[in-house]
Amino acid sequence: MKKIAVFLTLFIAFLFASFAQERICFYANQNDYCIVIAKNADSYTKEAATELQHYLEIALSQKYAIRSDYSFLKKGKNDKRHAIVIGRNACSEGLYEKYGSQLRPDGFLLHTDGQNLYILGRENDSLSNIYGVYHLLEHCFGFNYLCAGIVHHAVMSQRICCE
Repeated sequence: MKKIAVFLTLFIAFLFASFAQERICFYANQNDYCIVIAKNADSYTKEAATELQHYLEIALSQKYAIRSDYSFLKKGKNDKRHAIVIGRNACSEGLYEKYGSQLRPDGFLLHTDGQNLYILGRENDSLSNIYGVYHLLEHCFGFNYLCAGIVHHAVMSQRICCE
């Protein structure tokens, strides 16, 4: 009986460890990231990227560039090393193949791989990319949407980490 309990405990610990994502930290006045969208992104995905850019500048005192997926993949040695990827594009294709069928209407996935952060909305539902960006801003960066046009920023930190 004791062996079964030990086995179950180790099995459960393995399950949690296998689904854990690596933490990504953003630092004020230190910008290693850019926002990446598809070259032919629709207006909702572009709006999601613009909203994220605007509020990250407020939270971290840095302007994050918005780049196409192909320009990010062809980066030079002086370019940004990490990405906040929004929607389906060349950078997120593998994740869409793995998780895309599990996304529900208006659903989104926030995923990290230790270097990049992915905000993946359901395919053919670009509003879900915006929902993912707003969820990230509220739950990771401390923004609260009080009513139309009024946003409160509660977190004042030099470092913000997302898991």
